[in-house]
Amino acid sequence: MRRTFRTAVAASAGLTLFLAAPTQATIFSIAWIGTLDSGNTTQDAGPTIDLAGRPFEIVFSIDDSKGTDTSTPPSFASVSGGTIFGTSGPVSAVVSIDGLAPFSISGETSSFATRTDEEPPGASADSANFLSNEAYDVTESDVRHFHFGDLFAQLVETNPADFGTLFDSTAYDALPIRALLPGDNLQINFVWNDIVTDLVSGTTSQLFIEGVASSATLVAPAAVPEPASWALMIGGFAFAGAVLRRRATIRSLSYA
Repeated sequence: MRRTFRTAVAASAGLTLFLAAPTQATIFSIAWIGTLDSGNTTQDAGPTIDLAGRPFEIVFSIDDSKGTDTSTPPSFASVSGGTIFGTSGPVSAVVSIDGLAPFSISGETSSFATRTDEEPPGASADSANFLSNEAYDVTESDVRHFHFGDLFAQLVETNPADFGTLFDSTAYDALPIRALLPGDNLQINFVWNDIVTDLVSGTTSQLFIEGVASSATLVAPAAVPEPASWALMIGGFAFAGAVLRRRATIRSLSYA
């Protein structure tokens, strides 16, 4: 029985790896977690809410199969795109602020992600830049939707000769090789403006949010497999189960 199980698992793994090999994971996630230096939000002409001191999390998702890749390995990784360039946007983002509902920015209007890892170490500052932007102004059924969302994050190490390089790779999902230091320069700023106007009644509702941060913790989770990869892996396990069931049936018939 154990031999049969090993055979089935090996067959499943072999099938999954064979089928999944051409499909490369292309979606990476990089996040900042910190506290806002300043910011405010206004909704439906209500009172302005001060966001200074509130915890936040910003998660960038980078799909390097979209847009235009202008990387020059091993020291520079870059992908950019958006409708203003005639391509799909490669970088989207989700912003979560304590006490507010999360909001997302598609990056379809324009977006980019770059990482620089200088060679040799200490020769110049390593840096990372991420931008996600979307904007539209459309009217549907006498209702006007005006929307603008923009998020930019930049991290530059200012003393690489003294403290060593910040990044160990230009790959988007690579972890920093050291913690952020006071000499490093981090800039995060975002704006979210969503206005809906009923052109018949003239009534308007608006949600406006902005924020700025100069310190945060950088988190870089592992790359996320594409849906096709997940499907193939699940199919492999299903194949293993089918093999085991078939062997069990044959064995029971042979004993009958």
